[in-house]
Amino acid sequence: MSRLPPFLVAFPLFFWGCNPDPTDDLGALDATVGPNDSGPTDSGVAHDAGVDPSLDGTSLAGITIEWPAPLELCTAWQEGRSLADELALKVHLILEPQVRPSLGRAHLEAATITQGQLRTGPLTTQRVSLTGANSSLASYTLEGPPGSSFLTAELHHTFPAGVLTERFLVLRVSPDARPVRIDDAWEHTFHFTPTGRSDGTRLEPCGGSANLRPAAFVLSAGTGAEAITLLRFAKTDGLRTAQMVPTGGLLQRADAAYELLPFTGYWSQTYAAGHHNWYEASVFDFTRELSLYETVFEPLEKGGIPLRSEVISRIGLVDINLPVDGNPALAVTTLDTTTAQESTRQLPAQRAWTQVDNLHLSGTITRCATGAVVTLVTGNNSVFQLLTCPLASNPGFELVGLVPLFFAANSALAGQRFEGNVITAVTVDGRSGYQVELGGQRLQITKNLTDDYFFLNLLDAGGNNLESNLASPIELDQAWAPDVVLELISSDGALKVSVVRRYVAQGAGSSSIYAPVSLVVERGGIRRVIDAWDALDYTSTHHNWDDVLMAKDEGVTYRWEVHFDNGPLSYSLQATRDLDGSVVLPETELLQKP
Repeated sequence: MSRLPPFLVAFPLFFWGCNPDPTDDLGALDATVGPNDSGPTDSGVAHDAGVDPSLDGTSLAGITIEWPAPLELCTAWQEGRSLADELALKVHLILEPQVRPSLGRAHLEAATITQGQLRTGPLTTQRVSLTGANSSLASYTLEGPPGSSFLTAELHHTFPAGVLTERFLVLRVSPDARPVRIDDAWEHTFHFTPTGRSDGTRLEPCGGSANLRPAAFVLSAGTGAEAITLLRFAKTDGLRTAQMVPTGGLLQRADAAYELLPFTGYWSQTYAAGHHNWYEASVFDFTRELSLYETVFEPLEKGGIPLRSEVISRIGLVDINLPVDGNPALAVTTLDTTTAQESTRQLPAQRAWTQVDNLHLSGTITRCATGAVVTLVTGNNSVFQLLTCPLASNPGFELVGLVPLFFAANSALAGQRFEGNVITAVTVDGRSGYQVELGGQRLQITKNLTDDYFFLNLLDAGGNNLESNLASPIELDQAWAPDVVLELISSDGALKVSVVRRYVAQGAGSSSIYAPVSLVVERGGIRRVIDAWDALDYTSTHHNWDDVLMAKDEGVTYRWEVHFDNGPLSYSLQATRDLDGSVVLPETELLQKP
């Protein structure tokens, strides 16, 4: 989409067992269990699977293992790992709760993976079911006196794509009888080693651990019409040696400032950096960005007409964040969709990312104790961070600093801080405000004390007006439209449907072009989640009055439709078998949940 949710959108993935009745139940589609259709689970909080005497007389006796909810795990960034290795080890693991009664040897020897899926990409062919993995207890060591017992154990689950390893590292000192939680970052961890490799990777919650905080960084490269600016959202521990988990971002080209290219989610960006986050070799892969996949790369693959004739398909970082040496640059690969040919060029870049999020910048305001950062986004997608102190009189704030993020008129200024005597008071059309000298241009920012709107005028060195914009303050991480979620239900409540769409471009008139994120169908105790990019196809129509979403899942095609008949929009869903066209679900009207 050209407007992006800053962080990953995560969907709960609960897959319930098939109903053997082959009439019209959505679950009765196959005779076998697939990755989107697994058997009933329990919460993992307590299991009565008999007594395992191997822990008798130790402080670990009676300790239960809790697995209360499905897990979504992704490859953890490792300092110093090469980009090639980061790409080779990049996986997304989805696991339903599994039976783990206790830490006893016999219970762990019997532990298996019965429901799970490993993803190496966003397409159907890049998903592997973990059902039927060969499980074994590779090691089991119990040490320490009875009142202070320490267990290390390792479970291996082997399947064609590799080995999924569970590691237990548990110490209990009596009378501590806390259960072991599967989602604990220390006592239990998952690791994955692909087939053919001797090294593996630790897996962590997608989006990083809970103790990380949101941050934003900006980097620019090139000059004039060749200039490119990247705004990256991430989670970090806030230190210079920070753990970095990229969560999304935007790219702006100076020659197409109105069109922002997103890089959202897990697949479109791979982070690779050395010690202190130096020598960064990360890559932004727009072929794995949903909005561009839907509008450019999938149509090109299918022989259709892409929405754009030229698009940036990939950006690699070269010598970024080096302390002293090297030649920092962006390696920009562009795809000509009319010829299907790619070309790569290097643009000289700023040496390092500059942190520009509100939390970081507010901590740098020393002029007052209650300084605030105001984010302004103009109609042509210029983005400025205003560093302010409160002021009782017009315009209601004192401007003590300004940081451009996206500024197509001079992209080289991205992340630079302007303060001091380059800021002067100004009055424009009776409104009070400030003028900031920005590298030969002047930005005027004015407002009335009585409203929330800011007026921005950009002037050239001679004082001639280049552009005028009206902007309202917003949070930086909310500066671009989120996904559109439609929660629908049949009149009898038996069928529940969730449709998630992502705005990717402006269509004809007032219509929007959407990319499908997911279709979730729940009926008869069965929940289907369809979110593989190539399993979803969305058709946008005039005013979006007759949109259609087609979704394929294990031999069944679902057709979701929008209907307009001179009144409120209505929706419907039907499903048919691909094999013979027989009806699984007749067309059913859906109502939007209040």
